[in-house]
Amino acid sequence: MVFDKKEYMRAYHKKRYEKDKEKLLERSRKWHENNKEYHKERMKEYNKNNKEHKKEYDKEYRENNKEHYKAINKEYRDNNKEKIKEYFKKYRQTEHGQMVRKILSLERQGIIYYDMKELYYTWKMTKYCHYCWVELIEGNFGANRKCLDHNHETGEPRGVICQACNVRDVFKGC
Repeated sequence: MVFDKKEYMRAYHKKRYEKDKEKLLERSRKWHENNKEYHKERMKEYNKNNKEHKKEYDKEYRENNKEHYKAINKEYRDNNKEKIKEYFKKYRQTEHGQMVRKILSLERQGIIYYDMKELYYTWKMTKYCHYCWVELIEGNFGANRKCLDHNHETGEPRGVICQACNVRDVFKGC
């Protein structure tokens, strides 16, 4: 019979752990409590170095615990309706909230572009109609309000124009 030191040590530690399980867990809890910052930094470093592994693990964990997350999310939404409503009201007023809202609106209209963020900033920064050079305004009303003209067949944007030019369909032949 050949003596295997690895197997022997593994069995020894398993036996010791079973014997002193509560004591070891308590010691571990105390260490984590006394070294929160150190542990936090180590976990941050680990997660930074193992992004793909963490991403896969999190995805698998969420997949295996869908019901748990659904219950927690539903309970939270039910108990915090006003808080959530207030949060989204503030978020929609931020620059990022406005951008996301406009991009979603453009996508619903069938506009297809490789960089929707760039398209949004072009729309946002344009001050004059690309066709008649009237000064554009933002808002829902007015003949000179901003419109993003696009080809309805391909979804490709053609330019930022005023409502009056959009109604006349000045780029129809383009």
